[in-house]
Amino acid sequence: MAVLADFSKAFDTVAFETVLKKLHVLGFSKSFLIWIVSYLTGRRQFVQVDDKASSLVDVTFGVPQGSVLGPVLFNLYVNDLSERLGDTVKCHQYADDTTFYTTDKPAHIKECEGRLQEALDHLSRWSSESNLALNPTKTRVMFLSTPQLARVHGLQDYQVNLTVDAKPLERVSSAKLLGTELHQSLRWNDDINAKISSCYATLSVLKKLKNIAPFNVRKQLAESLVLSKLDYNNIVI
Repeated sequence: MAVLADFSKAFDTVAFETVLKKLHVLGFSKSFLIWIVSYLTGRRQFVQVDDKASSLVDVTFGVPQGSVLGPVLFNLYVNDLSERLGDTVKCHQYADDTTFYTTDKPAHIKECEGRLQEALDHLSRWSSESNLALNPTKTRVMFLSTPQLARVHGLQDYQVNLTVDAKPLERVSSAKLLGTELHQSLRWNDDINAKISSCYATLSVLKKLKNIAPFNVRKQLAESLVLSKLDYNNIVI
Protein backbone atom coordinates (compact mmCIF):
# COMPACT_ATOMS: atom_id res chain seq x y z
CA MET A 1 0.00 0.00 0.00
CA ALA A 2 1.44 3.39 -1.01
CA VAL A 3 0.66 7.05 -0.37
CA LEU A 4 1.51 9.69 -2.98
CA ALA A 5 1.70 12.98 -1.09
CA ASP A 6 0.99 16.33 -2.69
CA PHE A 7 2.11 19.75 -1.44
CA SER A 8 0.36 22.92 -2.60
CA LYS A 9 2.75 25.45 -4.17
CA ALA A 10 5.65 23.76 -2.38
CA PHE A 11 8.45 25.89 -3.83
CA ASP A 12 6.55 29.11 -3.07
CA THR A 13 5.92 28.44 0.63
CA VAL A 14 9.47 27.67 1.78
CA ALA A 15 10.27 29.85 4.82
CA PHE A 16 13.67 31.57 4.71
CA GLU A 17 14.28 31.21 8.45
CA THR A 18 13.50 27.50 8.35
CA VAL A 19 15.86 27.04 5.38
CA LEU A 20 18.73 28.52 7.39
CA LYS A 21 17.92 26.42 10.46
CA LYS A 22 17.91 23.21 8.46
CA LEU A 23 21.11 24.10 6.61
CA HIS A 24 22.76 24.87 9.96
CA VAL A 25 21.70 21.46 11.32
CA LEU A 26 23.18 19.83 8.20
CA GLY A 27 26.53 21.44 9.05
CA PHE A 28 26.90 24.18 6.44
CA SER A 29 29.41 26.89 7.30
CA LYS A 30 28.55 30.38 8.52
CA SER A 31 29.91 31.99 5.34
CA PHE A 32 27.68 29.73 3.22
CA LEU A 33 24.63 30.61 5.32
CA ILE A 34 25.38 34.32 4.89
CA TRP A 35 25.64 33.78 1.14
CA ILE A 36 22.28 31.95 1.12
CA VAL A 37 20.67 34.84 3.02
CA SER A 38 21.98 37.20 0.34
CA TYR A 39 20.66 34.89 -2.40
CA LEU A 40 17.16 34.49 -0.97
CA THR A 41 16.43 37.93 0.42
CA GLY A 42 16.12 41.30 -1.28
CA ARG A 43 13.94 40.03 -4.11
CA ARG A 44 10.79 41.92 -5.08
CA GLN A 45 7.82 41.05 -7.26
CA PHE A 46 4.75 42.59 -8.87
CA VAL A 47 1.70 41.46 -10.83
CA GLN A 48 0.89 42.82 -14.27
CA VAL A 49 -2.35 42.39 -16.22
CA ASP A 50 -2.27 43.96 -19.68
CA ASP A 51 -0.90 47.46 -19.07
CA LYS A 52 -1.79 47.58 -15.37
CA ALA A 53 0.86 46.68 -12.79
CA SER A 54 0.74 46.42 -9.02
CA SER A 55 3.27 48.02 -6.71
CA LEU A 56 6.46 46.18 -5.79
CA VAL A 57 6.42 44.02 -2.64
CA ASP A 58 9.20 42.13 -0.89
CA VAL A 59 9.38 38.35 -1.40
CA THR A 60 9.53 36.75 2.05
CA PHE A 61 8.88 33.11 1.13
CA GLY A 62 9.87 30.63 -1.57
CA VAL A 63 12.98 29.58 -3.47
CA PRO A 64 13.61 31.02 -6.96
CA GLN A 65 12.11 28.71 -9.57
CA GLY A 66 13.81 28.18 -12.89
CA SER A 67 17.19 28.42 -11.17
CA VAL A 68 19.78 25.70 -10.58
CA LEU A 69 20.08 26.43 -6.87
CA GLY A 70 16.32 26.56 -6.20
CA PRO A 71 15.63 22.79 -6.48
CA VAL A 72 18.88 22.04 -4.61
CA LEU A 73 17.77 24.20 -1.69
CA PHE A 74 14.36 22.57 -1.69
CA ASN A 75 15.91 19.08 -1.61
CA LEU A 76 17.96 20.14 1.41
CA TYR A 77 14.85 21.68 2.93
CA VAL A 78 12.93 18.37 2.86
CA ASN A 79 15.96 16.20 3.63
CA ASP A 80 14.79 15.42 7.18
CA LEU A 81 11.31 14.23 6.17
CA SER A 82 12.16 10.53 5.80
CA GLU A 83 13.50 10.48 9.37
CA ARG A 84 10.28 11.99 10.71
CA LEU A 85 8.12 9.36 9.00
CA GLY A 86 9.72 6.64 11.08
CA ASP A 87 11.04 3.16 10.31
CA THR A 88 7.67 1.52 9.67
CA VAL A 89 7.42 2.86 6.10
CA LYS A 90 9.84 3.32 3.22
CA CYS A 91 10.04 6.78 1.68
CA HIS A 92 11.17 8.00 -1.75
CA GLN A 93 11.58 11.71 -2.44
CA TYR A 94 12.37 13.85 -5.43
CA ALA A 95 11.97 17.58 -4.76
CA ASP A 96 8.29 18.07 -3.83
CA ASP A 97 7.26 14.55 -4.95
CA THR A 98 7.04 12.32 -1.87
CA THR A 99 5.90 8.70 -1.95
CA PHE A 100 5.97 6.30 1.00
CA TYR A 101 4.74 2.75 1.29
CA THR A 102 4.64 -0.38 3.42
CA THR A 103 4.23 -4.04 2.49
CA ASP A 104 2.60 -7.03 4.14
CA LYS A 105 0.36 -10.02 3.48
CA PRO A 106 -3.30 -9.36 2.56
CA ALA A 107 -4.35 -10.78 5.94
CA HIS A 108 -2.43 -7.94 7.64
CA ILE A 109 -3.94 -5.12 5.61
CA LYS A 110 -5.19 -3.34 8.74
CA GLU A 111 -1.65 -3.26 10.12
CA CYS A 112 -0.45 -1.71 6.83
CA GLU A 113 -3.15 0.91 7.13
CA GLY A 114 -2.14 1.69 10.69
CA ARG A 115 1.51 2.18 9.74
CA LEU A 116 0.58 4.50 6.89
CA GLN A 117 -1.78 6.51 9.08
CA GLU A 118 0.97 6.98 11.65
CA ALA A 119 3.31 8.16 8.88
CA LEU A 120 0.62 10.54 7.58
CA ASP A 121 0.24 12.05 11.05
CA HIS A 122 4.01 12.59 11.21
CA LEU A 123 3.93 14.07 7.69
CA SER A 124 1.15 16.49 8.62
CA ARG A 125 3.04 17.75 11.69
CA TRP A 126 6.30 18.04 9.75
CA SER A 127 4.53 19.99 6.98
CA SER A 128 3.15 22.51 9.47
CA GLU A 129 6.56 22.97 11.10
CA SER A 130 8.20 23.42 7.68
CA ASN A 131 5.53 25.85 6.41
CA LEU A 132 4.48 23.44 3.64
CA ALA A 133 0.80 22.87 2.84
CA LEU A 134 -0.03 19.18 2.54
CA ASN A 135 -3.03 18.90 0.20
CA PRO A 136 -5.44 16.13 1.33
CA THR A 137 -7.59 16.39 -1.82
CA LYS A 138 -4.61 15.58 -4.08
CA THR A 139 -2.83 13.11 -1.80
CA ARG A 140 -3.67 9.63 -3.09
CA VAL A 141 -3.61 6.05 -1.82
CA MET A 142 -2.82 3.07 -4.04
CA PHE A 143 -2.78 -0.70 -3.53
CA LEU A 144 0.05 -2.41 -5.39
CA SER A 145 -0.49 -6.10 -6.08
CA THR A 146 -0.90 -8.63 -8.86
CA PRO A 147 -4.39 -8.85 -10.44
CA GLN A 148 -4.72 -12.42 -9.16
CA LEU A 149 -3.91 -11.45 -5.57
CA ALA A 150 -6.32 -8.51 -5.69
CA ARG A 151 -9.10 -10.72 -7.06
CA VAL A 152 -8.63 -13.57 -4.59
CA HIS A 153 -8.55 -11.31 -1.51
CA GLY A 154 -11.07 -8.74 -2.75
CA LEU A 155 -8.62 -5.85 -2.59
CA GLN A 156 -10.50 -3.96 -5.34
CA ASP A 157 -13.44 -3.39 -3.00
CA TYR A 158 -11.48 -2.67 0.17
CA GLN A 159 -12.45 0.66 1.73
CA VAL A 160 -9.32 2.57 2.69
CA ASN A 161 -9.59 4.59 5.88
CA LEU A 162 -6.63 6.98 5.74
CA THR A 163 -6.96 10.66 6.59
CA VAL A 164 -4.99 13.91 6.65
CA ASP A 165 -6.28 16.48 9.11
CA ALA A 166 -9.51 14.47 9.42
CA LYS A 167 -10.03 14.53 5.64
CA PRO A 168 -10.25 11.11 3.94
CA LEU A 169 -7.78 10.29 1.19
CA GLU A 170 -8.91 9.05 -2.21
CA ARG A 171 -7.89 5.60 -3.40
CA VAL A 172 -6.81 5.48 -7.06
CA SER A 173 -5.99 2.65 -9.44
CA SER A 174 -3.33 4.67 -11.30
CA ALA A 175 -1.41 7.90 -10.85
CA LYS A 176 1.41 9.81 -12.49
CA LEU A 177 4.66 9.58 -10.56
CA LEU A 178 7.60 11.61 -11.86
CA GLY A 179 6.11 11.61 -15.34
CA THR A 180 5.38 7.87 -15.42
CA GLU A 181 1.86 6.42 -15.23
CA LEU A 182 1.96 3.96 -12.34
CA HIS A 183 -0.81 1.33 -12.24
CA GLN A 184 -1.82 -0.62 -9.14
CA SER A 185 -1.17 -3.95 -10.88
CA LEU A 186 2.13 -2.68 -12.32
CA ARG A 187 0.85 -2.89 -15.88
CA TRP A 188 2.34 -0.29 -18.19
CA ASN A 189 -0.41 0.03 -20.81
CA ASP A 190 -1.48 3.50 -19.62
CA ASP A 191 2.08 4.82 -19.62
CA ILE A 192 2.89 3.32 -23.03
CA ASN A 193 -0.32 4.66 -24.59
CA ALA A 194 0.36 8.14 -23.17
CA LYS A 195 3.89 8.11 -24.60
CA ILE A 196 2.69 6.91 -28.00
CA SER A 197 0.06 9.63 -28.15
CA SER A 198 2.57 12.31 -27.20
CA CYS A 199 5.14 11.07 -29.72
CA TYR A 200 2.60 10.95 -32.56
CA ALA A 201 1.54 14.52 -31.78
CA THR A 202 5.16 15.67 -31.98
CA LEU A 203 5.81 13.71 -35.18
CA SER A 204 2.77 15.27 -36.84
CA VAL A 205 4.29 18.70 -36.22
CA LEU A 206 7.73 17.64 -37.43
CA LYS A 207 6.17 16.23 -40.60
CA LYS A 208 5.18 19.75 -41.60
CA LEU A 209 8.87 20.69 -41.57
CA LYS A 210 9.72 18.00 -44.13
CA ASN A 211 10.12 20.39 -47.04
CA ILE A 212 11.35 23.33 -44.99
CA ALA A 213 14.12 22.18 -42.66
CA PRO A 214 17.24 20.21 -43.72
CA PHE A 215 17.56 16.54 -42.75
CA ASN A 216 20.12 17.06 -39.96
CA VAL A 217 17.85 19.61 -38.24
CA ARG A 218 14.83 17.29 -38.47
CA LYS A 219 16.97 14.43 -37.14
CA GLN A 220 18.07 16.46 -34.12
CA LEU A 221 14.49 17.53 -33.42
CA ALA A 222 13.24 13.93 -33.60
CA GLU A 223 15.98 12.71 -31.28
CA SER A 224 15.43 15.45 -28.71
CA LEU A 225 11.60 15.61 -28.84
CA VAL A 226 10.61 12.01 -29.63
CA LEU A 227 13.35 9.59 -28.66
CA SER A 228 13.84 11.37 -25.32
CA LYS A 229 10.20 10.56 -24.43
CA LEU A 230 10.67 6.89 -25.33
CA ASP A 231 13.90 6.65 -23.34
CA TYR A 232 12.61 8.44 -20.26
CA ASN A 233 12.28 6.03 -17.34
CA ASN A 234 12.45 3.04 -19.70
CA ILE A 235 14.37 1.09 -17.05
CA VAL A 236 11.07 0.79 -15.14
CA ILE A 237 8.97 -0.62 -17.94
